[in-house]
Amino acid sequence: LSPGGRGAGGEGERSPTTLSPGPLAPLSPSGRGAGGEGVEAHPFDRHGPPPALIEAEDEQALVSVVAGAVAGARERGCASVAIVTKTAGRARELAGSLDEAGVGDVALAATPDFTYRGGTVVLPVYLAKGLEFDAAIVVDADARTYPATAFDGRLLYVALTRAMHELHVVWRGRLTTHLRS
Repeated sequence: LSPGGRGAGGEGERSPTTLSPGPLAPLSPSGRGAGGEGVEAHPFDRHGPPPALIEAEDEQALVSVVAGAVAGARERGCASVAIVTKTAGRARELAGSLDEAGVGDVALAATPDFTYRGGTVVLPVYLAKGLEFDAAIVVDADARTYPATAFDGRLLYVALTRAMHELHVVWRGRLTTHLRS
């Protein structure tokens, strides 16, 4: 999916911001935490603000932060917004919570046969792989959900690299070691 509604010089155009590999470098295929070999990862230009890292006090606060991030992304003209979870079960749970919170027009993609048609979607990371969105909100980036394993580091890397313009990372408790510097 390409960025929706954005063109060179058009309204809503974002100024370029380089997303430094920073804490993502150890997760890249050639990084320390990934266990991969022979693949070189390089930083690339993204258009938009720096990633937003937000710690939520509890589940209710997390849902509120996600709802606010969705609303803000929509207001800024993001036509495609992904809310990325680690599992399909968590995607279902969060989609229900967002619905209860009054966040409308949110699709749930919990099975591989889902066809994304734009807008806002809640989906597990394994269904997000290969897709790009104007904005991505990665939830549960905590040490319990993404422990310090190479596998979890790769999953988190996939989730974090879905955003073309805006990236929001939300967690409760202790931030995963994959993102602590």
